[in-house]
Amino acid sequence: MNKSYFESRIAAKGFTMRGLARQMGIASSQLSRTFSGHRRMKIEEAVELSVLLGVTVDEIIAESGINAPPPRQRTCPVIGYLTPKMTVLPAKQGERVQTLDGLPDGIEAIIAQVAGSSVSYMDGWAFFVTGKAPPEGALDALALVQADDGSQMLGVVRYGKQRGVFRVTLLDGREREGLVLSWARRVQVTRHC
Repeated sequence: MNKSYFESRIAAKGFTMRGLARQMGIASSQLSRTFSGHRRMKIEEAVELSVLLGVTVDEIIAESGINAPPPRQRTCPVIGYLTPKMTVLPAKQGERVQTLDGLPDGIEAIIAQVAGSSVSYMDGWAFFVTGKAPPEGALDALALVQADDGSQMLGVVRYGKQRGVFRVTLLDGREREGLVLSWARRVQVTRHC
């Protein structure tokens, strides 16, 4: 524990030990014992201190001597590839890609393979999608959809001219109209590679 580091940061922010403890919702004796090395700082306290003292969590962890667990690398299945024609083709069984922090379990990915198309800047992007749901749940959202003929595409879902019929604006700007959709899987987030 680098006590002098924390004392200088606390003073620079105009806090007293008591005031800082009050802001953190802990007893000042707990904070004092932590900074004197008699109590181990918790990760949650490091996060709160980083906000209050205006420094990174990594800096707090390094100066406090916390042994942070190594970041875990989560992966998810790749279920398809976006083609230059803006259709989605199935991926090989067992392919996986690293996910982003905060994504729910059960998320799956579509990888764009669109080099040489009007959206070639998206080549390599990963689109993380949720589970299958009725298409009405993806209105005005980017989603992977399946039409009743079995074709899959990635685009923004909107109502069509008739009940139960939809139109999809593809990523290259083209419109597919008059589609009866079997399901939709909303895109939660994209990772730009």
